[in-house]
Amino acid sequence: MMLAAAVLSSLLAASAAGAAPMPSPAFFESHREKFLAKLPAGSIAVLRAPGETAADARADSFRQDSAFWYLTGLEEPNAVAVFVPGAPADGRYILFVQPRDFAAEQWTGWRTGVEGAKKDYGAGQARAIGEFWERAATGSSRESSSRPGARATRKTGPRDRRRTRRRFSTRCGW
Repeated sequence: MMLAAAVLSSLLAASAAGAAPMPSPAFFESHREKFLAKLPAGSIAVLRAPGETAADARADSFRQDSAFWYLTGLEEPNAVAVFVPGAPADGRYILFVQPRDFAAEQWTGWRTGVEGAKKDYGAGQARAIGEFWERAATGSSRESSSRPGARATRKTGPRDRRRTRRRFSTRCGW
């Protein structure tokens, strides 16, 4: 009986010591600030968290992209983080996440949602992930259709890329 108690107490002590603590929100905020400071003026950085695959059917099998987690702390699939270094404070870090859906969360697990992205992950703005793809599609389709005679195979230089980035950011509101 004493042996069983000793084994049980050692297992409990090992499991408590092995659990890594979750970093504080200040940890991720400092990484975001360092990242934003390194971006050139007028640029936009977009990081995408991968979506779930069929292999990620269990809630504990999904693993977030390391760079995405390092800057956001978010451990959910199908999210996008937008970083705009020259924007006002509430527009420097925009997080697009899956909205809360009670019926889906019964199968996929708890989601942060738009409100939680702002409150728990420090996003200046948070929106539904569908809005990101709508804005991206609208910006790119306007760009390609607004220039008569533009060819899809045209090679662009740095000047054209800057112009496209400005047009895209103006149209999307970023």
